[in-house]
Amino acid sequence: MDLADDPLPGDVERRSFALARRVTLTTAEPERVIVTTRDRNVIVDEVIPVATLAALTALKAVAMVRRPHGNNPQKVGSDIHDLVRLVTNSGAKRIAEELAGFDLELADWVATQIERAFGADLRYTLLRLRNNDRSASAQALSDNDIAATVILADALHERIRQ
Repeated sequence: MDLADDPLPGDVERRSFALARRVTLTTAEPERVIVTTRDRNVIVDEVIPVATLAALTALKAVAMVRRPHGNNPQKVGSDIHDLVRLVTNSGAKRIAEELAGFDLELADWVATQIERAFGADLRYTLLRLRNNDRSASAQALSDNDIAATVILADALHERIRQ
């Protein structure tokens, strides 16, 4: 990822994307990755920076908004699905705390985009997601999974007000 967005762009969408990239790169955590052959011979054994769950959540929120106008609009459904899974597997309040701790402007933008995308009618949101992403895992999402993502938006707004 490129961090050439200095100064940050004035356009809100591009600015949010730049902030998400910046947060992702500056908060990455070192993880050991080992790649082996089938017979267990080590090909690579390296420590590399890996994005935090909160940073990945911000990137997926940005992708969800930017992708319909980009080169791969068909991937919007999988971006939303990834966002929902990140939240349900990690916990909305944990992600909100980390994301708000990274950057309040980005946290506010993510919360607003989640509210806009998921709306008040969770059943409609789930139906739209299933229409955009026909994978078995997207079809298996529940109202509770979607509700957890909406809780993230609420938790982000709460953290911003503190």
